[in-house]
Amino acid sequence: RYRITASAQQRDRFERDVTFKSAASNANGQYFEATDTYFVNGRMDWQLAPDSDVMAQFGLSQGNWNAGKLTADLGSEVEPNEQDSRALYVQVAYHKVESARREWRLQAYYSQNRFDADKEADLTRFGFGVGAVDVNQYLQQTRSNLDLQVNEQWAPNLRAVWGAEVRQETVRSPQNYNSDRTLRGELARASANIEWRATDWMLLQTGAMVEHHYYTGEDVSPRAAVNFTLVPGHTLRMGISRAYRSPTFFEEEGNQVYLLQSGAIANVVTVPSDGLKPERVLSREIGYVGQWQPTRLELDVRLFKDHIDQFIGQRSALFDPVDDGIAIPSIRNELKSTNIG
Repeated sequence: RYRITASAQQRDRFERDVTFKSAASNANGQYFEATDTYFVNGRMDWQLAPDSDVMAQFGLSQGNWNAGKLTADLGSEVEPNEQDSRALYVQVAYHKVESARREWRLQAYYSQNRFDADKEADLTRFGFGVGAVDVNQYLQQTRSNLDLQVNEQWAPNLRAVWGAEVRQETVRSPQNYNSDRTLRGELARASANIEWRATDWMLLQTGAMVEHHYYTGEDVSPRAAVNFTLVPGHTLRMGISRAYRSPTFFEEEGNQVYLLQSGAIANVVTVPSDGLKPERVLSREIGYVGQWQPTRLELDVRLFKDHIDQFIGQRSALFDPVDDGIAIPSIRNELKSTNIG
């Protein structure tokens, strides 16, 4: 069977002149927010055999947007008002049930996102003698992904889910990276989760993920939890986990530069980092879930504490065409944070 969906949307939220702001705020002027968006999506499912099936789907979208503002604020001059956005994705998955105790799924996925917005920013009306700046917010990102997931029942009280994934990511944005080259990175990860029903009232869960990232190398993310059934319908859960977030292309290599039409540098907003470490998150949780069937009442209460270190913070600079063109590294591991709730 198959399904195809197509849509066209036109929105004009507001496009107006603002004159009631104070002159000191530089907020008076024209504001734009209108979009034309077109989308098509298709999905097909094939039952190859009683124990196997294939799914394929795709999607395409295109948007023409008016956004931003025209005011006396310098930042609005370097913000394009006409924007073009396009995206596509393709996904194919094969699912196989080998027995009542084992099944697996193999999936391939590709996506592409493109954003394009250009503008010639004339800075002479702001009193700067540097001339016009070419603003080019072109950005293209792709992701290719292949992953496998296996579900197994090893024993009546023991089951597992394990799998692996490989991925390639690319990005190209001349203004954000001060280069026409396409950045590429490959990552690979493997994970496993085991669930053991030790007794009628105790369930143990443990797992880990091993990942190799193109910037930060190898990381291991373990997790464990225990669930106690106090009485039927009332469960107490305690868990702890360690997780990592690797830096993005922009956090690691972002070099946002505005150029004059002569080719000279007008302003440097961000520079590449000195080499970032992944963010680390240590999470602890105690939770309670209770159900009272006669009253149809359910209670879910959780207490947690998340500690984040090596937090990747961004210190971006505002557009300033009269600075010296030199910026300090604006993205770095600099913060720690603890969230309790």
